[in-house]
Amino acid sequence: MSNDPPPTIRLFHEDASLLGFDARVLAQEPRSGAHAAVLDRTAFYPDSGGQPADRGRLGGRAVLGVVEEADVIVHLLDGPLDGATVHGEVDAARRADHMQQHTGQHILSQAFIATSGRETLSFHLGETRSSIEVAGPASADEIRAAEALANRVVFEDREVRVLSLSAEDAVARGIRKRPEREGPLRIIDIDGFDVNACGGTHVRRTGQVGLIKTLGTERIRGNTRVEFVCGGRALADYGARFETLRALAESFTTSESELGAVVERLRVEARESRKALEEVRRDLAAHRARALEAAFAPFGRWRLLSRVIEPQDGAAIGDLARMLTEAPGRVVLLADGATGRLLFARSKEDAPPGDLAEILRRAVAEAGGKGGGRPEQAQGSVPRAEDTGSVLDTAERLLRDAPA
Repeated sequence: MSNDPPPTIRLFHEDASLLGFDARVLAQEPRSGAHAAVLDRTAFYPDSGGQPADRGRLGGRAVLGVVEEADVIVHLLDGPLDGATVHGEVDAARRADHMQQHTGQHILSQAFIATSGRETLSFHLGETRSSIEVAGPASADEIRAAEALANRVVFEDREVRVLSLSAEDAVARGIRKRPEREGPLRIIDIDGFDVNACGGTHVRRTGQVGLIKTLGTERIRGNTRVEFVCGGRALADYGARFETLRALAESFTTSESELGAVVERLRVEARESRKALEEVRRDLAAHRARALEAAFAPFGRWRLLSRVIEPQDGAAIGDLARMLTEAPGRVVLLADGATGRLLFARSKEDAPPGDLAEILRRAVAEAGGKGGGRPEQAQGSVPRAEDTGSVLDTAERLLRDAPA
């Protein structure tokens, strides 16, 4: 801002439940498709400390974003403000949600320290899920233990106090992370459980968090990212999962409690069906291989088969090529006449000359195709299946010209 306004009074630090307020307009200016405004005081929390900014209305204008620039909070609006004073209204649902998630994060982070000694390295409050990164590879048992302790603290409805302490007093009080700066610190004290410096918005009692539920983990930089939801988000997540289970149970004509047994039975049946199908597929490939034995033609002292075959799935054409090259001294050039897929292979023993990967790449290039592989086996495809015959002719010519 051009007139260098004084530091903004942060009403959310005094009372996180405050949603409506009046303030003086100190400065305004257009900025990046929005309109920036600075007030003498605000209840709008800015993007800071892993917590997203509040939304709401300011003087009838929509608050599109709130950012922190040194000691000044800038409100990004959908238009300019009128008048020297303005009334602001913070979006109540968004504020309550952020208070639940952020306080839940404090509780969960301390629960990890209490149960497994794992410190929280970073925190992110997302639009639907939040996450913390805890040190090291946290096990499933450690995560369950931390979640259980965190929810016990929630159900005990402990008081959450906001204190202003010196660094020395904060350390004496047992602060979770030693402060790096001197001077007064804003401390969030969860009665008898956690003490931590934080500038975010928080509930007044742990019971207002409602519930803390971990959802999943991810290994990152040797540490563990733990996703979680609290309060209203946890209820919504439970509701969505229950509706999914209910719909699945209805589709299988069973109850939610029996769904696991039904899925296990279907999994076993599917595995047995895949095994039976695999046997049928191998038998069919063996039958096709026997039918093609007579189609091999002399290729020097070796034998060559070049053929456009009936439509095959990927596994079937591979099985067919393998069976046809079990005997020594053979090379096969196969093409699926329906899909344009090609597979070249040769015997392991007494193998004919030529790099099949290079031959395939050159042959399909003329038809706009692509492919690759190893000298002894390669596969590829062409855009138009009707070009496979000419591709095989080209490949056969290149193979015959290959140095012995």
